[in-house]
Parts: sequence; C-alpha cells; structure tokens
Amino acid sequence: MRRISFLSSVILFSVFIILSGKSYSQQSKVESCISEMMQQSKVAGLSVAVVKHSRLIYTRSFGLKDLESKAPLSNDCIFRIASISKSFSATSIMQLVEAKKIIA
Repeated sequence: MRRISFLSSVILFSVFIILSGKSYSQQSKVESCISEMMQQSKVAGLSVAVVKHSRLIYTRSFGLKDLESKAPLSNDCIFRIASISKSFSATSIMQLVEAKKIIA
C-alpha cells in the first residue's frame, strides 16, 4: 500500500509537469518516467487524465488491462474506483473551501 501511495504521488507530480505546457520532449520524459516507475513497482496498468479549466488536455493509458491475455490498457477502459473515491471527495471539498463556497 505504501509503495502504491508513493507511486501515486510521483505520478501526480509528473502530471503537473505536463500541465505546465512545456515541450513535447518533457511530456515524453514524464511518460518514460511513469513507465519506469510502473516496472519498478510491478504495476500492470494505469491511466492518466488531466483536466484544466474544465477541458481534458491530456489522457494516456500505460500497461496492460489483463495480464493473462496481455491485452493493452486503453483510455476507454473502466476502473473500479473503490476506496480511491475518498481522495476525490477530499480534493473536491478542498477546492470548494479554496473557492470560499464552503467554510471548513
């Protein structure tokens, strides 16, 4: 669990680099770094989506959706959100607090 949390943090940091709007070579470096971290952490597959100003500006899937059949993961694959929804809820609440729409 700790390894997955670290991997998530590094991937999020990497995505911020993509958000900065730098060159294609930086995007390529980030994607290479994500692939390397996946191999080190033995992650089968993951998807990244970046939304900026209500627009999807980046989406990419890495790895496999099924280890047995070696089927690649695609942007159309559906993930079970499970307990990760807590992170989404907390982020949404913090965004509302920062926008002064709710008081913490």
